Amino acid sequence: MKYKQLFFTMICLSVTTLFNAMNNLSNLKGTEEITLVKDPWCAKYITNNSIVISGANGCALVNTKTKEANNIGDVYNYARNVILVPLLQNNAERIIVSYNKIATIYNTQTGLEEGSIGGKKTIRSLAYDSNSNTIFLSYGEKEGGVITKYNFSTKDKTETSIDCQCCQSISMHPKKQILCIADRCANIFLYKSDTLKEIKKIIVEDGNSIFDFCQYSSDGSRIVAGNSKKLFIINPDIVPLVDSCLQAKKHEYYQRIAFHPNNSTLAILSSIGSYKPSLGYVYVEQIVRYWDIKTQKFIDEESALDSEYGYDLSFSPNGLEIIIVLEGKCIRMPVSFAIKEKYIYISFLLHQIAKQENLIKDIVHYCSNILLKTFTL
Repeated sequence: MKYKQLFFTMICLSVTTLFNAMNNLSNLKGTEEITLVKDPWCAKYITNNSIVISGANGCALVNTKTKEANNIGDVYNYARNVILVPLLQNNAERIIVSYNKIATIYNTQTGLEEGSIGGKKTIRSLAYDSNSNTIFLSYGEKEGGVITKYNFSTKDKTETSIDCQCCQSISMHPKKQILCIADRCANIFLYKSDTLKEIKKIIVEDGNSIFDFCQYSSDGSRIVAGNSKKLFIINPDIVPLVDSCLQAKKHEYYQRIAFHPNNSTLAILSSIGSYKPSLGYVYVEQIVRYWDIKTQKFIDEESALDSEYGYDLSFSPNGLEIIIVLEGKCIRMPVSFAIKEKYIYISFLLHQIAKQENLIKDIVHYCSNILLKTFTL
């Protein structure tokens, strides 16, 4: 009896959590356009109700409930790389903003700068190690294989030459001190982040393919690397290292990628062009598709978005929302497959406990209707 009561309590908590999440989503009414930031370039969720968006007038923290935007720091230009920094101290969320040759760390609660690093070279990609409060910078094609390492706490700065053909993109393992580097010759390098000593080299594809993407999954079990036409799913710990390859369609070009918090779902923002005889030109639209990288199966896709360019996408921490940055606007929408999964799971648990405890059918029916009504909003 004791365990049944505990199980029932867990069900109630789960249902309450779902209802709260669905109430947040119901305010979206399908999709919502955010126009508080002029000419947005990139966006990242800080919490389920707040998003950092950078654009023509700098960076702003947008509250999705109050529809208010507060500027962050003195960033007055496009910030092309926004990286979320995990909770480190005093329960303060922080972000790193990169523009041109400068990378700056800000406290999103106060909007104040907490440190910066810059030099003579334009930053192409950056990564952050929360364990040591250290940022890593790479510079791309003309700068060769050089990584700058800067510790915000100690102010120590070092530059290390890396044995690769230009560092196109870098990514930090979410749980271990491992830095992943993708070069312009379709190679992946894994380095110890504390010493920048090479651990492993993975030759993904022979030839001169340039890797524009390099990103760890949320749990660090997979790496996705590739370019506008191919994305390779890499398991760095099991041979063969390359699980599979996602190939873009004929007139499709991958723009951005993002991992869902469930660790296995990859979202791909793509531009798709098609010739419209009635218009007399090629019509371009953006689409987001979801793939399960562990089973290599297609999950779902969002409705096509009317925009010639797609710049960024990001999931909310609870995985129930996604924001997509298009030319001149941001679109916020519910993640349909994630909501459906939660609904099915909670509905199943509700009916299981109803059978075991002989709950009144009217109560079970009432709860099921609330779930269904909220889900279909």
